Amino acid sequence: MTTSGTYSFNLNVQQIIEGALRLVGAVETGQPYYPQNITDALQALNIYIKALQAEGIGLWMLSDLTVFLDTVSQSYQIGPGNLATTDNVVQTSLALPAILGATSVSVSSIAGLVTGAQVGIQLDGNTTQWTVISGPPAGNTVNLAAALTNSASQNNNIFSYSNGPQRPLDISNEGRRRDVFGNDTPLQILNREDYMTLSTKANQGSTTQIYYSPTLNSGTLYVWPVASICTDRLVLTARIPFQDFDNMPDNADFPVEWIRHLKWALAAEIGPEYEVNLNKQKLLETKAAETKALVAFHDTEFSFSFTPDFSGRQ
Repeated sequence: MTTSGTYSFNLNVQQIIEGALRLVGAVETGQPYYPQNITDALQALNIYIKALQAEGIGLWMLSDLTVFLDTVSQSYQIGPGNLATTDNVVQTSLALPAILGATSVSVSSIAGLVTGAQVGIQLDGNTTQWTVISGPPAGNTVNLAAALTNSASQNNNIFSYSNGPQRPLDISNEGRRRDVFGNDTPLQILNREDYMTLSTKANQGSTTQIYYSPTLNSGTLYVWPVASICTDRLVLTARIPFQDFDNMPDNADFPVEWIRHLKWALAAEIGPEYEVNLNKQKLLETKAAETKALVAFHDTEFSFSFTPDFSGRQ
């Protein structure tokens, strides 16, 4: 028996749209597709995917979100351009002291440090200065886009990451505060009412509680108490939005098992625009619901525990 030996089957957005158009009878197999039909269906598909987000679908979109703390902020903006990341965080330290005004630093290791990445340098005085790595690191030297605003002692910590996150849709009930040694302390996730009832929000100490509000453009993360150590960071489980379909060659930001559902769901969405009869529309909606149920079952996390059976022991 001969098999392909490949596992890479997928459909791009154009193929999903063309399949949906065939299902509603907008075009016959082998016939050309009208560009406006493709454009309209692309819009409908993006709208549908945004609606799926509101249902909480997308276990594969859960990511570890790192938020870097400072010693003054009660809240942090989470989104593009803010000091947070879903990338792995590179951590090293200063090999030599750095003076105020320095535009380069000597570090213990340049592994993982790249041109254009964000870099945070722990300064003396319990603050972290963030800037950008300017040019490729060489040897043990890292050039900085901005001069240091204070001195930094030998062995002070360095953090770096390359990409910021999109605005998280939500934060799950899993979060921890991590120190520079990698020790994690669980956080309590609050709702808005519980956070607002906290008395003095400017209190300083080890952060133990957070509340996340998915405000527009960037989400807002509230922490309590305000961090007392500038090198602490929060590691949270965040659900990141699905990527848009922009161009016809784009693949779906979904596991391939969802492709069948997306085709039927799009057909059901655009059916009324093509005035399909009621029986056919009902069929499209039924198939969309059936295919969604099949794949959504696998979008649920299950927790198992095992208990020894001692009933047969004497």
